[in-house]
Amino acid sequence: MEDFDFIKKLKHIKFNEDNVINASIATFILNNLEQIDNWTSTSVADACFTSSSSIIRFCQKLNLSGWTELKYQLKIINQRIKSSGRQINFNLKLKDNASYFFDEYTKIRDEDNKRLYLDFINKDIDLIVKKIIDAKKIFIFGFGISYYPIISFVQRLRWVDKNVICENDINVIYSYLPLITEDDVIICVSLSGTNRLIGEIIEEAKHKAYSIGIFNKETKLARNFKSYFLITSDEEQLWSIFSIRLQLLLQLLDFLYAEIIKFKL
Repeated sequence: MEDFDFIKKLKHIKFNEDNVINASIATFILNNLEQIDNWTSTSVADACFTSSSSIIRFCQKLNLSGWTELKYQLKIINQRIKSSGRQINFNLKLKDNASYFFDEYTKIRDEDNKRLYLDFINKDIDLIVKKIIDAKKIFIFGFGISYYPIISFVQRLRWVDKNVICENDINVIYSYLPLITEDDVIICVSLSGTNRLIGEIIEEAKHKAYSIGIFNKETKLARNFKSYFLITSDEEQLWSIFSIRLQLLLQLLDFLYAEIIKFKL
């Protein structure tokens, strides 16, 4: 497997994987690439709050026999990276200009914030908020790293007496789909916007409940939802970490919750 393809596959799992455990393992590996030779399968499992068997299954997902083979593959990649002077996660300008990161990070964040706000105010927010407030149940399905920012939003909805079901486990999600009715709202969140599972969910649920999607780009998948928000970012120009995109997701959920509170008051 070529170095680029291998790293690209790890990044795809990190940002698009339906299974949170696999996404967590991929994130850990990418964040600790240079030190990976010091980690055992057990220590990685502990760091990712999972089991050694999950590490083995993760390796098999990459068509490798186990952790030893994965570590060997990563060791070779590390050696090639060091010999070529390339970096995986950062723009090379970071090495030569100490202020570059801060200047670019601030510029990207500010531009992304403007796009997020403009997208939000151009939606029919009154309709979306009314659907959420009137919903008998709200089903929220988050995937990959987007699941964790959703949790605080779910708690706040419960503070205003909404019945919210939040899941990221694929089997549990499938078990809920037959229970969704026209009195409910379904919200799906994916920072990649290309999640296969979301396509299957919306195919089954779009004729039942009012659907709201949150994605990073406008795609055919997004347009299958009755309403959708876009979280777009140029963060990839800086590094491969989606921290700005996660901040934008938190802000969007804050905007939405503020409108819900205003409506209820």
